[in-house]
Amino acid sequence: MIDFVNRNTPKIADSFEFELCESKNGLDFYRIYTRDKKIVISGSNKIAMAMGYYRYLHEYCSVMIVNGDYDISFVKNAPLPEKEISFTVKQKIRMAMTYERYAVQADAWGVDRWTKEIDFMAMMGVNTPITLVGSDAVLYKMLEDMRVKKDTAISYISGGSFWYRQLMGNLLGYLPLNSTEYLEKKLNIGRFVTQREKELDMSPVHQGFLLTVPFSFRKHYPKAKLIKLPTWNSFPPAMTIDPNDKGYIELFNKLFLEKQRELLGEVHNYIFDPLNDVDFKGYTTFIEKAGRAFLEYLEEFDSEGVWYVHSRNLVSADFKADNIVIIDEYGDEYDKNHGYNGHKFVVGIKGNLYGRTVVCGDMESAAANPYIIAKDKYENAIGAGIFFDSDYENLPYYSLCNTMLTNDDKAELKEYLKKYSLYRYGTEAYTDTLMKIQRLCYSAGSPINQASALCARPGGDIEHTAPFDTFERPYKNSELYSAVKEAIENDEKKNDNFRNDFAVFLRQVMSNSLRPLYFKVNESFFNQRVQDFENATNMFIEIGEATDRLLKTREEPNLFYHIERSRLLGDTKELQQSMEVNFLMYHTIYGPVKNTVYYDNYWREWGGMTADFYLKRWHLCFRMMAAYFKTPKKLKYTSKKRINGRNEFSDTLLAKRLEYFEGEFIKDYIPRHTGIGEEDTVAVMRDIIDKFDSILKE
Repeated sequence: MIDFVNRNTPKIADSFEFELCESKNGLDFYRIYTRDKKIVISGSNKIAMAMGYYRYLHEYCSVMIVNGDYDISFVKNAPLPEKEISFTVKQKIRMAMTYERYAVQADAWGVDRWTKEIDFMAMMGVNTPITLVGSDAVLYKMLEDMRVKKDTAISYISGGSFWYRQLMGNLLGYLPLNSTEYLEKKLNIGRFVTQREKELDMSPVHQGFLLTVPFSFRKHYPKAKLIKLPTWNSFPPAMTIDPNDKGYIELFNKLFLEKQRELLGEVHNYIFDPLNDVDFKGYTTFIEKAGRAFLEYLEEFDSEGVWYVHSRNLVSADFKADNIVIIDEYGDEYDKNHGYNGHKFVVGIKGNLYGRTVVCGDMESAAANPYIIAKDKYENAIGAGIFFDSDYENLPYYSLCNTMLTNDDKAELKEYLKKYSLYRYGTEAYTDTLMKIQRLCYSAGSPINQASALCARPGGDIEHTAPFDTFERPYKNSELYSAVKEAIENDEKKNDNFRNDFAVFLRQVMSNSLRPLYFKVNESFFNQRVQDFENATNMFIEIGEATDRLLKTREEPNLFYHIERSRLLGDTKELQQSMEVNFLMYHTIYGPVKNTVYYDNYWREWGGMTADFYLKRWHLCFRMMAAYFKTPKKLKYTSKKRINGRNEFSDTLLAKRLEYFEGEFIKDYIPRHTGIGEEDTVAVMRDIIDKFDSILKE
């Protein structure tokens, strides 16, 4: 633990002593007290000690860590505790990470970033992290052992973020990076992550089952029974082993588990999240058969093995309960399923869906402590989970949810936001403003699938940005603007954390204002009101450009920053370019290249992305509308067939022009740091208020 403290607060490392103590009735427990002028952290394991260490920092050093990309090395004073603190954690299992979190962020992390994330999880009390990094390299090594040709093996493994969809069985071999050096690096990172988590007494959860097999599998094993998986969002169908063919199911998947244990280290927790977002006849039967096959060979492979499975994939299967833990990711399924009929389950809190940049989340439900509510009803509720798909959005909400992961009671929101204001901004002055924002954006039932007009693909009848999202807001935009404006214009202290958070809030205000402008553009176009059309389109573009300017005052909310991160694991220029293409595909049309229906699912209101991609699409749309202004009915910019409430990708003339632009953007885009960090955030926010005050108040 001394190494742990040295990594995080080196200036006060000598102030601590750590010691092991007994657990309380099998539950994690820690004590904080003074002995011989030392701060003693006594814990039932290293996770408990890490929680005690953070509890001390929070209460005596005013430290509040809101996500894993933190730096608290500045802490230089360690006052002795005034009284003893002891705490028993009621949640036996505390989970974190999602498949999407890996796709959105963690796949690009190196050892340094993972070190910080694991330490952060430990301080928050996470003891069962979903650990998927390196699984692509494990599969490649396994295929080598099966004597699959190198080119075939490496082309079967989807590149970057798409790999995690392959783990779910949605696709295979999409945009492979074709680099054994890259996979070797991923393997080393995966080995480090698993070992570090185990060093801190965590119980990592590894991938437990592979649905897809290479098409060459039939050639090598002609007697194996193979079936085509259902087509997912226009991707070519993948191949899987028939769950009834238990011999080959075991051959393929046990080989993977054995290689994973050999290369990454031994664990006893496994996750199998099959066919996410797929709906087909016979789905339940298929999943039950695959699940039974998995459990049968898991029992033989690892007598201590536990299967962690999301509730959507195991709500009706009649499996024995002792080696299954159900993940209720959204925390809203257990009542519908009678507490899962005695199966152990984890109550989750979901947020930052797909990492989209939208201010939303239900802080009231989080503060009510979903785990305690579930535990009062069902004894088989054994833990809690924070299932956020990214950590750089909605920091007040994300921080609260991490606090509730080990909390044994409800949280009082005003008290929490008072501390948030004090510890994060250095003053309690913004407590009331944060309370107003909470009542607006983070109110009860606030949907996490809110849409963005800026990022929506231009066309007629825009009802969604991504599939199944909504433009509905639980608040009036004018009220949010009023709260944000009041905070920006006052004379209170405004540190860097304030600049970061309130730039996000103002960005949301500006984004919300674009949908009414879109309606004005359409109305004036079809009613042939030239001046109104020009005014509305100009204002739309101006607000978009001002949004881009605001975002560029910060480092992180910029396309350049994230592309640079995505390239870090590439050693050659060719590999880095492939990783960049993967990243841009993922955040734009997704794929497949032709006839995609999943486009813009991972939209981001980022600097650079706003100006160079989204606004240029809108420029193209508005120019085409202007060209058809005298004959508006001849402009076909709404497709005949709507998929998930959105236009087909290339069904209209406008859509075809957008398709060409998007393809060129992915192929030729050069990320530049120009303009990032050159202006002061508060000064730019005040400029925006001066310029757009009248329209943002509407």
